[in-house]
Order: sequence, then C-alpha cells, then structure tokens
Amino acid sequence: MLDVDIEGAAEVAARFDAMPAALRAALRDKIADLAGRLVDKIKNDKLGGEVLRARTARCRGR
Repeated sequence: MLDVDIEGAAEVAARFDAMPAALRAALRDKIADLAGRLVDKIKNDKLGGEVLRARTARCRGR
C-alpha cells in the first residue's frame, strides 16, 4: 500500500475553504480540466508516442 503525507495540506484546505463558493467551483473545474489534459498528454504522447519512438536502430541491435 502507498502511504502519502503532504506537508501544508491543512493550510491549503483552510485557504480553499475560505474562498467564495463561485471561486472554489471555478478553481475545482480548472484543476479537473488541467488534470484531464495532463492524463491525455501522458497517455497519447509519453507512453506510446514521441518519447518511445526509435530515432535510430542502434539500440535495436541491428
């Protein structure tokens, strides 16, 4: 199991709770949008795309 401890999480949560509801909602939506874009970028470009493309045959042993 993975155990994570984030320093300052309580302070961030308190600041988030102090924001007006509309601002919290807008921030939450933007974070979700950016996280989704990051997941797509990693899945499409980093796990099977540009990073893993062979540029030369040197590493293939040919």
